[in-house]
Amino acid sequence: MVDLSEPKRERLHFESFILEEFQTGRCTARVRFGWEGGVIYAGEAEGIRTREGQLRAAAHATLQALGAATNGSLNLELVGVKAVRVFDTWVIIAAARGESDGEAVRLTGSFTCEEDGEVAKGAVMALMNATNRVLTIES
Repeated sequence: MVDLSEPKRERLHFESFILEEFQTGRCTARVRFGWEGGVIYAGEAEGIRTREGQLRAAAHATLQALGAATNGSLNLELVGVKAVRVFDTWVIIAAARGESDGEAVRLTGSFTCEEDGEVAKGAVMALMNATNRVLTIES
């Protein structure tokens, strides 16, 4: 039997990702996540306009938004993010480490990109996949 008195748990959900590239050789990544009820958490980071720079900017923007969503209770640090070409598609692998209530956590996630233009967004989705089991909110 299900205990209906237990609080409902929701996962963070993806809202949007924007990557702007500039002629100066820089880029800006912006990501938005939401919780049920319309609460939005955003992150923004700059990087170099290379594939690796775009991946790192997207990853740092993601961690910034995730940090905002947890009100600082889970401090996450990027270990790395990498795009690997496998069977004619890109697989993005991301790893983060953090600390929550004095306990160390290591999180790894991946995302398969359907199109070459989604590689930077893949970093966002890979980190989201890495953290979606530990980032929940009770309502």
